[in-house]
Amino acid sequence: MLTKKQDTKTKKEAAFLPAQERNADAQMQKQENMNETGGLFQELGTEVSQESAPLLDFITKNAGKIATCVLILVLITGISALWQWQKQKGQEAFIAEMASQDLKLSGSEKVTAFAELVARAPSDMKAIAQLRLADIASENKDLTRAKDAYAQAAQADADGVTGSMAALAQASSLMRLEKYDEALTLLQSLEQRFSGDTPFILRQLTAAAAELSGKKELAAQLLKEMASSLPEEEAAFLTKRAEELSLSTANDTSKAQ
Repeated sequence: MLTKKQDTKTKKEAAFLPAQERNADAQMQKQENMNETGGLFQELGTEVSQESAPLLDFITKNAGKIATCVLILVLITGISALWQWQKQKGQEAFIAEMASQDLKLSGSEKVTAFAELVARAPSDMKAIAQLRLADIASENKDLTRAKDAYAQAAQADADGVTGSMAALAQASSLMRLEKYDEALTLLQSLEQRFSGDTPFILRQLTAAAAELSGKKELAAQLLKEMASSLPEEEAAFLTKRAEELSLSTANDTSKAQ
């Protein structure tokens, strides 16, 4: 007959028996998984070509390191996407602020507000903010400030479309300030940006600046070049103006002699 103490011990052992069995089952399952994995790689090893076998061997031996590298790449991609998202949100917020100031302000108050916006504009929004400031200054007849702001916008985006637009507007402001020689020099330098495909507006401004600066023969030559690329009816006016400038140049030369 079991004593009370022995009976208690027996019951405790019986209580732990299912847990032990579960642990044994888990160990058996783990071993089976390992065997299956090993079998899988063995099957792959038999199926791949002899040339690919070293690669498979490398993958099996360095699976942990490869997984870590993949995780790092995923993290880098995620961080890059987050940065791009934050950058886009920053641009959208700045554009919204520009639009708000544009709508609710006017006159010199708007010029001052946009000058402050330019000072804290993100680097990739600097040229656009400068261009809008210049436009506002020009609308308010502040031509000197407009000219300077256009120049800064052109410099901020020297190789882009915004910069080219700003440079053309800068030349126009110089002409409005009657600084024709400076405008002509700037316009002639802009031709290098377009690799021979000079926009019509640039040729128009250059011809106008040449005429207003007293370089009539150059203006006539530019007008003739422009006329050659237009339909006959549209070219007639430019051709006539070129002939008038050439005649005026000849008369000036004759008087000088």
